[in-house]
Amino acid sequence: MPNDENDRPSWSAVMQRANRAFRLQRLDEALRHYDQALALVDALLDGGRPCVGLLMAKIVSHQNRANARLLAGRPAAAEDDHRAAYLFARAVADDAHMPTELRRAACRRSRACMAEWRYFRGARDGPRTDRGARPPGLAVARQAPAGVLVH
Repeated sequence: MPNDENDRPSWSAVMQRANRAFRLQRLDEALRHYDQALALVDALLDGGRPCVGLLMAKIVSHQNRANARLLAGRPAAAEDDHRAAYLFARAVADDAHMPTELRRAACRRSRACMAEWRYFRGARDGPRTDRGARPPGLAVARQAPAGVLVH
């Protein structure tokens, strides 16, 4: 990854490469790109306060990496990513210094992250007994909504 911030690839470009590798079942390559995407988001978060785009980018990066780790036979690492996505969203939601809109978005995302994490745990621990629908996007590489984050 280039050192100059202007030469740094965008999160969206890295996620596109990761998702393409995921779809092609090139899981080691996908994992490297998801790691890079998380590093990019963390660098942006280090430089300032989070916004909805960064919130979504971090969560989606963790969730996609969790899916790749699970398919690569690394369920404990996948669970770590589900936990990290939830805890990040909860931390933003609980931070009284964050703007209200961001806290509300983080609260909604934390509930969705918890539902996906619970589903993951149930699927990992054995057959599901409930008749509830699978959370959208589980085990499918996904991207943040269009226009959410440019860099």
